[in-house]
Amino acid sequence: MPEEKRKFTRVSARLLADTELDSEGPGVFGRVRDISLQGAFIEGITSLAEGDSCRVVLIVGEAHEEARIRTTSVVARVEDSGVGVRFEQIDVEGLPHLVRLVLSKADMPGKIAQELDAVLGLPPQEPKTAHERGPS
Repeated sequence: MPEEKRKFTRVSARLLADTELDSEGPGVFGRVRDISLQGAFIEGITSLAEGDSCRVVLIVGEAHEEARIRTTSVVARVEDSGVGVRFEQIDVEGLPHLVRLVLSKADMPGKIAQELDAVLGLPPQEPKTAHERGPS
């Protein structure tokens, strides 16, 4: 079995992804199978190769409340069914939607909060004691 390289929790998700190479050409739609704060696996995308840079726009929600998470990504893995992408950049407006999506589907939301600190480059924090938190 290959060594697990992921450092971020993946959760199952079903959303559309519009993917296009950084060079040019029309976008290709795929369907996200799973997602983390650092990447996603997109089914139905077969035109990209490992190492390709691409733009991925994740479409979250229904048409009347649709949000778009825009990323600059790199193809990390290619399979017959699709590609795994690693997010290199996530737009500021889309990050809260990504965080909410992953948190809402996570079995261990506390672990996701720690991963978010890593994504944002914040040092790990120890939980505060009641004395350190002050009066309630």
